Amino acid sequence: MELTGYWMERGVTPERMFALSREDRLIYRAIMELNREQEKKEMADTIYAAIVRFWNDVNKSS
Repeated sequence: MELTGYWMERGVTPERMFALSREDRLIYRAIMELNREQEKKEMADTIYAAIVRFWNDVNKSS
């Protein structure tokens, strides 16, 4: 269900997801996991950049 929900958010119909073969579902799952890992990495990079900028601004003001 998680796989179907993920792809439905991206415009794939449930009928299409349920019609996929086992191998195709594994590919879709792998893509989903890679996308989620990429989103986590981008979020971590963004947070790190914000912290560094904040730290530099605080030290510049002192």
